[in-house]
Amino acid sequence: MQRDSDHELKLLDNILHGVAADYTTDKPLTGFLAMIGDKYTGELMVAGRAVNGWADALTARDLGDETARSTVTREIYRSVSSGPCPMLWVTNQWRVEKGKYSTARSQFWRVVRNIVGELRIGAIDQADWPSHLVWSNLYKVSLSRGGNPGVKLRRAQFAGCLDLLKWELDNYRPRRVLFLTDSNWAEPFLKQLWVRNCKPSSESLVDNFGTIKSGSGLAACVVAKHPQSMNESQWARDTLDALDELDRW
Repeated sequence: MQRDSDHELKLLDNILHGVAADYTTDKPLTGFLAMIGDKYTGELMVAGRAVNGWADALTARDLGDETARSTVTREIYRSVSSGPCPMLWVTNQWRVEKGKYSTARSQFWRVVRNIVGELRIGAIDQADWPSHLVWSNLYKVSLSRGGNPGVKLRRAQFAGCLDLLKWELDNYRPRRVLFLTDSNWAEPFLKQLWVRNCKPSSESLVDNFGTIKSGSGLAACVVAKHPQSMNESQWARDTLDALDELDRW
């Protein structure tokens, strides 16, 4: 799928400008944009809360200068769009090596892999299974050393991140969107996107599900608990049950 890089970069610039204006600490930050697999055909978009370390470190002060900010946006764009398929980083880092980040240790990527297999979107015994996805995050600026952005950093970028999420849905037009975030993270975004939604039983690891605007149509949307420390089998079962129910709507 072809990316509209000019518009995407303008939206990212708005986010970074907001961070420069409203986030005053000098903690090292990193930036991110959605990553699109080269085999993506609109079947599934997955989203987390924020990236856990990514592009080169920067500070809010660095983003106050328009020229420097333009350089940063292009570096972030290159970090998510280089190579024959950017999403292959997931399987390239699946192996477990001492002292290095392993996607195989990540419950986020393990449950996503299971969902890809259960929905028959890709063959999970093949290295290219992540290539069938769009992967994004609600917040595009986070702490360089890892961890989710705090309240002040989220507030500084929320409006711009909402605009970018709307653009992602319009541009990539996924049939299904899975937020692995908990509803308290996703709901500020989704309350402007829900067309119809409902909550499952309190025992479910799904917080909310329904339909949201996606391009000129609708996408099935599931908001699940963040999978960390969760029972992965139950998480997958509850998520698939919600998607099955949405198929009957």
